[in-house]
Amino acid sequence: MRNLWRVLGGYDALVEYNECALRQLMRKWDLSGLSDYKFRKFIVGQSAEVSIKLGNIDIGSYRQDIFRWYLIHPYGCVDNFVKEFKNDLKLFGLNINLDFNDKTTLEKLIAGLQEQHVTVSVEEYKILLDRYYHRYRNLLAHKLNRGEEEKIKTLYLKIDKEKIREYYPSLTNALSQPGILTFDDYTLCTANLKNITDTLTTDIFHIIDWNKYDVSKMNHKQISKFLPNNPNRLRGSIRQYINAHYGPIADDGIVDILQNKFIHSNNG
Repeated sequence: MRNLWRVLGGYDALVEYNECALRQLMRKWDLSGLSDYKFRKFIVGQSAEVSIKLGNIDIGSYRQDIFRWYLIHPYGCVDNFVKEFKNDLKLFGLNINLDFNDKTTLEKLIAGLQEQHVTVSVEEYKILLDRYYHRYRNLLAHKLNRGEEEKIKTLYLKIDKEKIREYYPSLTNALSQPGILTFDDYTLCTANLKNITDTLTTDIFHIIDWNKYDVSKMNHKQISKFLPNNPNRLRGSIRQYINAHYGPIADDGIVDILQNKFIHSNNG
């Protein structure tokens, strides 16, 4: 969870930097007064000024393809999150099945958790929103046929836009019309991904048993140097390890359990 937020935060800054540059370029195009059919000539000229050789590009698809491109990396991060989430749960003796068809990566994780009788509190409208943007991502990343655009429009009509705008009131340009993305859509997409993954992480913390945690996977070299003569440093190191990997959730009870397991594993 911590890795996802950190990586997405860095990517947000990169996208915002890129978007600033693009808007400056498009403002320059608007001020040029040139007709649309001269857009290619304008772009080629601008690219030559910064020593980039740019070929043909269509003004009609230019901005939409860029907005779709923005969505590729966040979903790659979510793919990694789900893999790490599954591996982390193995440390607690939970083996989550992700082998489901016709579902997004997060939907597969949710279905796998539900198989393990985990109560998932993610609202349905957020799952549908994830499905909507995930299909947009696939449209560009996997070069799917244009029939996918009709499926996207169908999904758009099913989205509870009133609830979403109530939850994210500042993103007024998101979901503006079917088949059209704006920068607010990118912001909404990543905010929704963070919200869903945060909720799933909270849901799982309610049922995991730290007595089953496999401490053999912890960084023994870093932690064991405090054994056996410095129990306070040992507790601090265990707390730091858990907080770094799972967030600030290592209360005294969790630290007690892991300290005893760690000492026992080293004595054994």
